Amino acid sequence: MGNLRTGERRHTFEFVNGLRGLAALQVVALHYCSSFLPFFARAEGPVHYGIEATLSNSPAFFLIDGYSAVYLFFLMSGFVLAPSFIGSDAGGPRHVAKRFTRLYIPIAAALMLGLALAVFLPSAKDFTAQQSNSGWVRGLFENPLTPLSVLREFALNSMLVSYQETSIFARGLHLTSIAQSLDAPLWTIHIEFWGSILTILVCAVYRQLPGRLF
Repeated sequence: MGNLRTGERRHTFEFVNGLRGLAALQVVALHYCSSFLPFFARAEGPVHYGIEATLSNSPAFFLIDGYSAVYLFFLMSGFVLAPSFIGSDAGGPRHVAKRFTRLYIPIAAALMLGLALAVFLPSAKDFTAQQSNSGWVRGLFENPLTPLSVLREFALNSMLVSYQETSIFARGLHLTSIAQSLDAPLWTIHIEFWGSILTILVCAVYRQLPGRLF
């Protein structure tokens, strides 16, 4: 950490990219199975094939364990961001602005795609729910698609305040249900953003205080 205080050298951790890729595959597999093989994914839904119950209660569940993958994403983010913040001479507000921009651009793209799918394929969710009888699918996307609801999604819900079931501010605010999200998995970016803010604060304290006191 001594070198990181001076910003003399910036390390890259190539193995993190591999872990990200594997974790992303787990998340994709979990969402697919939650939609079409809900019992295997431990989501609300019936057993479609006898092997689902066997796989769900075996080590094979690790292949679609997107729940643990999300936590791994958070850990990797802190692992990579902390040295970057510590080794940079940029101020806290600049770090916050850069982090906001980096996270919000892909969020906006995901929301625009979700909105387009909702407009042009309005019956896709109901069709999928009827075919698979997945409770997880039935609970997705109940957005009334009013201008106000769409504006809230882009401006607040997706990252800054999130949803009643997932927000760190849920105790103090009356928030929209995640069922009305245009892209429900974006709740993770809410945690990522505020976790980044916390990391920036901790790194700022680390840079200011003597090591023993920190």
